[in-house]
Amino acid sequence: MNEENYRTPDEVRAQHKHDTYVRGVLDQAVRDGASLVVAMLLDEPAEVVERWINALWDGLRDGLADERDRVGHHRLRMEDRLTAIVLLLHDRIQAEATQVLRAVRNVR
Repeated sequence: MNEENYRTPDEVRAQHKHDTYVRGVLDQAVRDGASLVVAMLLDEPAEVVERWINALWDGLRDGLADERDRVGHHRLRMEDRLTAIVLLLHDRIQAEATQVLRAVRNVR
């Protein structure tokens, strides 16, 4: 999708900055989640496992706000949690769009 057709350059930059921030929070969650799984698989003490549970959940809670004022653009509403969901669904969305386009083209 070419968002430049639908947004101003400032809006595109603001969205890119926001997406980068949210990706960073998600990347940290993956690292913390992997450490949690490893701690459980290695039968680490409960305190160690609890530390990684807290790191994972607290990092997501603290890092992803419902609405972010400090990163954004006056015309764009920046919602970290919804952005995270869309980023995680991106590949599935693209695959579905490809299937729809293929079906439309086959009808023509």
